[in-house]
Amino acid sequence: MISEQDYMNLAFEMAEKGKYQTWTNPLVGAVIVKNNVVLAKGYHHQFGAAHAEIDALQHLDDLKQARGATMYVSLEPCSHFGKTPPCAKKLAEVGIKAVVVGQKDPNPLVAGRGLQILRDAGIEIKVLNQTGGLNVKYNFFYQHQRPYVNVKYAMTLDGKINQQANQRSIITGKEAY
Repeated sequence: MISEQDYMNLAFEMAEKGKYQTWTNPLVGAVIVKNNVVLAKGYHHQFGAAHAEIDALQHLDDLKQARGATMYVSLEPCSHFGKTPPCAKKLAEVGIKAVVVGQKDPNPLVAGRGLQILRDAGIEIKVLNQTGGLNVKYNFFYQHQRPYVNVKYAMTLDGKINQQANQRSIITGKEAY
């Protein structure tokens, strides 16, 4: 039998499909399950496109299948209007019974508001506090109010980063030219 963790791992796998396409939005994957059967999967394909929850709903043969189902989603459903309407309200509207969330959204526009919309609609909520390694930079930005930055440079053992100005660098090799 497939476990709750297996369904969440599938949501994490789906989220990875949007890598490098979602711009400032996070990577999010969603899986709709009913009676231990995966009915649909979705992910956030690109910035401005349908979010993962809506993408998964669009993959159902009939939207009525969502009634009484459980959705596993890697990140808290959004609660605000942006380029798309709030996902949390749509989940309540279609009759999802339960939502298992990988992590709360650290974005102050959401930050628990999506979960509250679901609770107010009588939807069971479970937060696993797992990220699946997704959205490291997104999470960092909202947790520290500054961007996550990587710096890469070459340096010799004696601390030099280049030769004299009139000479070519040999630190990286001719292939770098």
